[in-house]
Amino acid sequence: DNTAEIRTTEVLSDPSQQKFLGRRGLIIYISVMNMFVPVSTDLYLPALPYMSEYFSVSASLVNMTLVSFFFLYAIGLLFWGTISEKYGRKPIISLGMIIYVAASLGCTFAPNIYVLIICRALQGIGAGAITSVSTAVIKDCFAGKTRNAVLAVVQSMLVIAPMLAPILGAFLLQFTSWRGSFAV
Repeated sequence: DNTAEIRTTEVLSDPSQQKFLGRRGLIIYISVMNMFVPVSTDLYLPALPYMSEYFSVSASLVNMTLVSFFFLYAIGLLFWGTISEKYGRKPIISLGMIIYVAASLGCTFAPNIYVLIICRALQGIGAGAITSVSTAVIKDCFAGKTRNAVLAVVQSMLVIAPMLAPILGAFLLQFTSWRGSFAV
């Protein structure tokens, strides 16, 4: 398919020439985008018991918010990368961010556990786009040892985020309800 080939060659080849972010900004942006998944899951973990009480449902039903997120996140990882090859990185990562933010707002204002589960599933779809495309941007923009160094930075953020997110989530619960975790 020529369109996929043309779009792939149109990607940014020199990250220092990136119009708005520059090289360091691009690395920070990619790192933040890859932190969405661990933050999405671990930030609200301290609030799970409160959510079960709030909705008057079992803990296993509240845990479906995690299951639905990861299930559709995994499915999203399978197809978003291919779609971004065809339509370009920027539109797909933007779409993923829009889906993720809209679903986060849906989680924040969910009137019942079933809406929350659906919104978490949508968050997973958006997060799949963000993760797969931001990782593809590394491949597009960096080569050799530089690519390895950038991947090391991004992967280290994936280790740090799950450690900090539950602490931040517990801190947030002192000032807000479980809904505040999704707003953040």
